[in-house]
Amino acid sequence: MTEGWKWQEAAEALHQVAITARVMLDNLANALRLAFGDTMKQTIRGNLTPRQYHLYVHGKRRVSKKWENAAWRKARLKERRKNHV
Repeated sequence: MTEGWKWQEAAEALHQVAITARVMLDNLANALRLAFGDTMKQTIRGNLTPRQYHLYVHGKRRVSKKWENAAWRKARLKERRKNHV
């Protein structure tokens, strides 16, 4: 029944497919991280004063999170006001 099957070759082929898929997904994730990360940084930078941005970049985690949230709140508010009028 298993005379025609070459299990070792099939396993190696599937292993190669898995490796290729993983490399492709890693590259896609890196590309998305770069694209979204730049957009995110621009949004945060554009909604904070220079001092707030300095605290966001150089502050402790708790302080950074505070200013990041403040920037996102300002961005949402700007977007609502832009769409409202």
